[in-house]
Amino acid sequence: MTARCDAVIVGGGAVGSALALDLLARGLDPLLLEARAPDYTPSTPEREIALSAGSVGYLQQLKVWPQVAQSGVGRIRHIRVMEARGSASVALDGDHDDLLGCVVEMGQLLRALHAALGARLIAPATLGDWRCDGDAVRLSYRMEGKEETVQTRLLVAADGSDSQLRRKAGIATWGWDHNRFGVVASVTTEAGHRDTAYECFRAQGPLALLPMADGRFSMVWAEAPRQVAEWMQCDATAFTEKLSAALNPAIRAQTGAITALSARALFPLELAIARSFHAPRFALVGNAAHTIHPVAGQGMNLGLRDAQALAQAVHDHRRFGDPGHPMVLAQYGDSRKGDVAMTAGFTEGLLTTFAAPGRLPRLARQIGMRGMGRGLRRLLIDYASGRAQARP
Repeated sequence: MTARCDAVIVGGGAVGSALALDLLARGLDPLLLEARAPDYTPSTPEREIALSAGSVGYLQQLKVWPQVAQSGVGRIRHIRVMEARGSASVALDGDHDDLLGCVVEMGQLLRALHAALGARLIAPATLGDWRCDGDAVRLSYRMEGKEETVQTRLLVAADGSDSQLRRKAGIATWGWDHNRFGVVASVTTEAGHRDTAYECFRAQGPLALLPMADGRFSMVWAEAPRQVAEWMQCDATAFTEKLSAALNPAIRAQTGAITALSARALFPLELAIARSFHAPRFALVGNAAHTIHPVAGQGMNLGLRDAQALAQAVHDHRRFGDPGHPMVLAQYGDSRKGDVAMTAGFTEGLLTTFAAPGRLPRLARQIGMRGMGRGLRRLLIDYASGRAQARP
């Protein structure tokens, strides 16, 4: 027997799960396939993600945010941006103590999303062959040694940066390898974070500290491969000394000395954007559609906006009774081009601006940060919180 459903989403991460839940809430019959058995236990270091206020609002619409917040989240009320060796800084603060965003452990978010999906989540499941036959996609998957077949109107790839579905669909990407790695760890400081996120720009790459629920920081430090290889061999004391020296003294004055450091992990940094976000009865979301640099913490927020936009396109064209209709996919692709281009341009522009060597570029940056007007500051606050991207 071949089962039938409205949409099959491959990849049970946060973006694929949010999309499945959004479609379900709109009255559709989605199926979510995940290759690995769900594991919600915190890793070491914890896998923390930055969610803008706009993303938090989306999760509230999906009715999963209360469960996520119940386990504790880091709150971002203030953002401080500066160079490692400069006196100028940019201060972004929420209006009337509003949140600019939150920092969440990935396991907490997935637990809430998967619980809401219930039996719609099939895991662990290995995707087999699939093909598009005009008005439907037919695919197979294997679970617990048994093969199942499914017919659906829409197949969605949410299977990450190294998307096998994207490759099979013949969709190429453009972009480049940054020749940098991100080193992540959890950091304890004497004074804690006071709901403040720090972005410290260095010529080799940015160093970010994000507030966690328990008062610690989640650190993401971008550096060249050779330096990262050395760091991963350092003991905790030596690495802590290097980290402290890399921070702007103004940040150290706010946070106090580093008193504890978790285990470290690393991941490569790249820019990769799909040349198309859809094909016949097929769509890309999340990192399968675009992988960007983690500076400014925009990656997950961009993916959640993919999920929201695709579900909205399906809803807008519900008169067709076909979530994979060409009009649905055309609307989705058109709606994502601007946001993805702007976000990628914003992150790459930051990196280029702060990486420019020499005294004159550095002086220009310092003057620019000191002279930032109220209008530009308001724009940056709206962008950091996700409010700007939510506007038509």
